[in-house]
Amino acid sequence: MPFKPSFLLRQWAHISKRATTGGGREGNHRGLPLRGYVEAGDAAGVERQAHTIKGASANVCGEALCKVAFSMEKAGKAGDMERIKALVGDMLSTFEQLREKMESAE
Repeated sequence: MPFKPSFLLRQWAHISKRATTGGGREGNHRGLPLRGYVEAGDAAGVERQAHTIKGASANVCGEALCKVAFSMEKAGKAGDMERIKALVGDMLSTFEQLREKMESAE
């Protein structure tokens, strides 16, 4: 079976949407994007979302995003909101870089 970047991009789009929006679930900040968890001071929510983003990025060989997400996941587990806030910019810029690479692969 030949490699199909368009399939990988569709998978990435689906996974990343769930990771950044919480999959549309309601209650306990679950419908909020990662930023919503950060703004709410919900370290456990950040940990869960960062874990999801880490896995999604690993599935598409996004090592840089995987590393940032892992750092954020650890900070969430430790309840370190200051570290989480410091990582948000890195997370967003690294996410955007991976998105651009995935789209240019089509």
